[in-house]
Amino acid sequence: MSFDLKIIEGDINFSTTDEEGIELVQGYNKVIQDLHKILLTPIGENLFHPGYGSTIGYLSEGSSVNFNDFSRNVQESVYSALNGLIALQQYQVRRQILSPEETIMSINSVNVFLDETDPRLINVIANVTLGDLTELPASVTVKIK
Repeated sequence: MSFDLKIIEGDINFSTTDEEGIELVQGYNKVIQDLHKILLTPIGENLFHPGYGSTIGYLSEGSSVNFNDFSRNVQESVYSALNGLIALQQYQVRRQILSPEETIMSINSVNVFLDETDPRLINVIANVTLGDLTELPASVTVKIK
């Protein structure tokens, strides 16, 4: 089983007790955090993995004629990023043990919606199947530029 540092609002989460120190995240919570990280990281921002990330933060309202085209562009970016994450996991599993509950096997769907309360925000819901056959939804909200 692998682990990652627990991130809350973009920062490493430190425990409030001296005994625990830095908090770790594993299992389903790790997958959700991995999905959030790859979708919210602009491509090229990670110097060690230049192809890591997605372009959903770069998309602007003026880049498409209508919402259907815009939604399709977001979906393509999300599929590309998640396929990249699956490839990274396949590489990682050759060197360390990944539990079935933290391994993405397939992408079931990606849905894009305008936020009901603020039309400048888009909500993206990605549904994936994990190695233990659990269907796991993960959602992110991005502001349209």
